[in-house]
Amino acid sequence: MHLEIGVRVWYNVGMMTYVDDRRDTMAEIKIIDELKGIYGKAVNAGVRTGDADLSEVPEPLHGSYNAYMSLETPFGEIYELGDNDRLTDDGMSDDNGEWLIFGSDPYGIVYRLCRYSPDEDGNSFTTFDHDAEDPIDGAVWKTLDDMLEELSNDHMDDDLENGSIVTISGDVSKGMKELMTVKKAFSSPLSIVEIKKKTEKGKCVIREGLNYYKAQKILAELELEHIKVKITKRSSW
Repeated sequence: MHLEIGVRVWYNVGMMTYVDDRRDTMAEIKIIDELKGIYGKAVNAGVRTGDADLSEVPEPLHGSYNAYMSLETPFGEIYELGDNDRLTDDGMSDDNGEWLIFGSDPYGIVYRLCRYSPDEDGNSFTTFDHDAEDPIDGAVWKTLDDMLEELSNDHMDDDLENGSIVTISGDVSKGMKELMTVKKAFSSPLSIVEIKKKTEKGKCVIREGLNYYKAQKILAELELEHIKVKITKRSSW
């Protein structure tokens, strides 16, 4: 029998208890699959094929480094093991620092950090602009999963170069409820009456300028049968 408690797996065999200290990787695997679904080939995850030496790595990162060697995304990267330095709370480089630098934004300015010991709220992850000459402002996220999700959302909100055109078509007589769902999901400025009239004639552009990747994420969360949504990428405006 085994019980999963936190990040450890406890095995009970007779009168003895054994601990398998491998971190459960499901959360990290899930978020990376979601990122691939949003950004496609722009996400490059180097799958690990051998054992990783995690002796100098904070426990909250064990899951990702057990599963992947590195990660590249449009909003930053996770470094390979061996490319990691440590920082003190003051943001100074120190071999015994409380924080591990495990990644950065695409420009190498804003670091991704993980604490060796979670704070009193259980948070371990944060970002740090090392050019700002300020101390590290504490941990913000409990898991890497949470951190990557928020950084991805912030990137989509800020990325104005990759805009989109959202166009719908389909059988309005059977899909009126779906039409209203799509309008709400994409925050279309058009009235439902206008959308209905244009869609009945063939197709309707319900939104322009929405970040392409954000539009794809919204569409992936919809379940549509009668209304079709087409998202066209526009690289410049």
